[in-house]
Amino acid sequence: MRKKYKRIIAAVGVILIVAAVLLVSLPSLKPVVVEGGNYGFTTDMMSYLIKAGLESQVKYYSEDFGQNYLDAVSLDADKSLKKQDSPYGGSWFGHFYDIAVEKAKNIILACELADKENISLTADETADCDASAKTASKETGLSYESIKKLMRYTALAEKHKSFYLSKLQKSEYEAYYSDNRKKYDCIDYKCLTVQIDVDKSLNGGDSVQKLTREAESKAKSLLGEIRKRGFDKPAEDYLKEINSTDTIKDLTVLSQKYIEDTPFFDWAFSDERKPGDAEMFEGKYKFSIYCIEKTPYPYDYVLSEGTIAVKNYKEGKSGSLTKLRQKFKEYGDDEKGFEKFIGENGFTRVRSGVLPKEDLRDPVLEWMYSGTRKSGDSYLCIYGEKIYAMRYSGSAGLYFDYALKNDYGQSAYGAALKKAAKDTNIKVKNIYKFLING
Repeated sequence: MRKKYKRIIAAVGVILIVAAVLLVSLPSLKPVVVEGGNYGFTTDMMSYLIKAGLESQVKYYSEDFGQNYLDAVSLDADKSLKKQDSPYGGSWFGHFYDIAVEKAKNIILACELADKENISLTADETADCDASAKTASKETGLSYESIKKLMRYTALAEKHKSFYLSKLQKSEYEAYYSDNRKKYDCIDYKCLTVQIDVDKSLNGGDSVQKLTREAESKAKSLLGEIRKRGFDKPAEDYLKEINSTDTIKDLTVLSQKYIEDTPFFDWAFSDERKPGDAEMFEGKYKFSIYCIEKTPYPYDYVLSEGTIAVKNYKEGKSGSLTKLRQKFKEYGDDEKGFEKFIGENGFTRVRSGVLPKEDLRDPVLEWMYSGTRKSGDSYLCIYGEKIYAMRYSGSAGLYFDYALKNDYGQSAYGAALKKAAKDTNIKVKNIYKFLING
């Protein structure tokens, strides 16, 4: 009897192993993890989305914060995500899996909307997707059939989004701007600050409380003068008028954007503000008087477009760096030469396309917006522990138009997908989670 049970258990074990092998190896048997309407995402498609999410995050952290940040959050792209704890709770695999599920849901909803609008891929678009899938399948070892579906779904979703955005009216953007002006406007102002000499108190002088009262009294006197005559003198002249020898600073600020939860900015961006308005605000060991030069107006500048690639740099290898710079020149200034250079010399492309100032840090910000850039300019430099390869493609229109269209477009399309979700029954089968690579 015991032998009979053993044989049964062994047989069941063999069946389970064979089933698992078939699920993993045969494209037609890949389980569907997320499905809705006419579309479904297999385990391989989810594996690819997780891989893409990981690469995106690693690029972002590596370029903006450096490897130290990756170490701090215990994220190693070369190790299994399932064995690494995430600061968000659970494993890094769980974190990227949740992101991939949401991505899959949105693609399904967009594809369903595309079907309703009779939007489909052209023969050329389909061929491009299939060619990309072949390359991706070879690089990742994932099923070609699954990746082909993913590429086609993603392209169709993007096509529908472009179609949807093209129908948005100017009046819709204007209404969105009117409701969100603080996000897009800026002000010009002057500021005069009376500092409280804390060191004087610590060295046996008057108490901080007394010095604070004195500074406040002086600041109020200055505020009265500025409200009468305007902010038209250097700080030193105002000091003489109130017979003060205290530390005083003046500052002119142009194109300052709104900062949340700050009393001065709440006051400055209010609807009743007008040029010449002045007010005093207390800070830590100081009293600041602000005078509005220009009331809220759209924050704007000419955008730059280009490509940024980075690689790690270790000090002490000056010889190899000299050779790299020589190579950089030899590849040429055209786009083809630049792309070949970063591809053959270990660089990782981290940004490409429109590059708003707000998304950049030095040295990229300084170089891209120096004012002397010409289309086709390229540059190689060291900054911190990284070597940056940069190429300027040209100007990309005005920031205000770009930001408003991008923000409202994302918001409106997100609302359209949310509405579509009510009519589409999307199922997530977490039971197959263990079959996803990660």
